[in-house]
Amino acid sequence: MPTTADYLNDLVTQKQALVDTLNNYGVEASSSETLNTLVPKVDEVYSKGQTAGGGDNHYDTFWDNYQDNGSRTDYQYAFNGVGWTNETFKPKYDIVPVTETYGLFSRSCIQDDLVEICEEQGITLDFSKATKFECTFDSSKFTRIGVIDASNSNRFNQVFYNCTNLETIGLLKLTENITSYINAFIRCTALQNIEIEGVIGANISFANSTLLTHDSLMSIINGLKDYYTVVEKTYNYTGSVTPFIFNGVETEIQYSIEKITENAIYIYLADGSSVEVSVDGDFSNAEIEGAEKIVFHYDESLVDPEANGEVGFTSFTVTMATTSTETHTLTLGSTNLAKLTDEEIAIATEKGWTLA
Repeated sequence: MPTTADYLNDLVTQKQALVDTLNNYGVEASSSETLNTLVPKVDEVYSKGQTAGGGDNHYDTFWDNYQDNGSRTDYQYAFNGVGWTNETFKPKYDIVPVTETYGLFSRSCIQDDLVEICEEQGITLDFSKATKFECTFDSSKFTRIGVIDASNSNRFNQVFYNCTNLETIGLLKLTENITSYINAFIRCTALQNIEIEGVIGANISFANSTLLTHDSLMSIINGLKDYYTVVEKTYNYTGSVTPFIFNGVETEIQYSIEKITENAIYIYLADGSSVEVSVDGDFSNAEIEGAEKIVFHYDESLVDPEANGEVGFTSFTVTMATTSTETHTLTLGSTNLAKLTDEEIAIATEKGWTLA
C-alpha cells in the first residue's frame, strides 16, 4: 500500500512535469512555484498560441503532452488545486484513470455541472478501470457528477469529502469488494440525489446528507448486501419405528420455535395455534433451534386411514438462517430515518444491517 511519502513524491513528479511543459510552450514557470500559481498558467499556453497566430496549436500541443495523446492512465492529482477552474480545465481526450484516482479533482475550483462540462469538451470521464478511490473529489465544487463506476475498486475513502456544493450523483456503481467507505460522504450537506447500482458491503454513512430524497434513500437501502445466508439440512430417521406423529398431513409449515423438550418440538403456526410434533426416534443431533422453516417428509404407505389423518413422517428438513458475526451499519441520521417507514427500515435490518 502506498505511503503518504509515496503520494507526495508522485505529486512532486507531476508538478515538475507541468513546469517543464509550460516552459516548453513559452510560459515562464519555476519548480519553486506552487500548484496554485502553476495551474492557472495552463490557460496562458492557449493565449500565447492565439497571439502568435498559432490558432489552437498551443492548446493541442499542451493537452497532447498532458494527456499523453489520450493514452494517459495515471491521473493522480491531475486536476488538483485551486488553479484548475472552468477556464483552465479544457481536456482534449477522455479521462480514463487506471489503478488509483487519488486527489484527481481534490480542491479544484472547477464549478457547476461536471457532466455538462465534459459534454462541452466532447470527452468522457470513465472510472471503470480504477482499482482505488481516495480523495478523488475531496473539497471540489461540482454540483452534479455523472456516472462513477467503482465496480473494480476495493476502497472508497474520502471520495466526496467536504463536497458541500454537490447535489446530484447520477449513478454510483459499487461492489461488495469495497471494504472501506471512510468519510466518503462527510460534509456532503447539499446532496439530494444518488442512485446506487451494485452492492454496498461495508459500513457507510450519509448522516450529513439530510436533504436526500426518499428515492435516494431507498436506492441506498436496496443496494445493501444481504448478510443472511440460508442453510438447509435434512435428517433421516433410521430407527425401526415411525419417528413422527403429526396432527394433519401438511408437509411444509412456516413457524417459529416456541420450545423444545426432550421428546417433542412445539411449533408456532401463523394462525396463533401451537402444535406438538412428537419425536419417537433418535434425532438428538438435529439442529433445529432458531430455524425459520421445517419441512416434514412422509411415506404415504405409512398413512393410517383409521388414525384421523395422522401421518408418520420419515424425515424432516430444517432451514437455518444465519448472519455474519460482524456488525454492519448504515448511518443515515435521524432526519433521513424519519423519511422511512418501519417496513422500509426492515428491508435493511432483515439483511443483517443496523440503521443509525
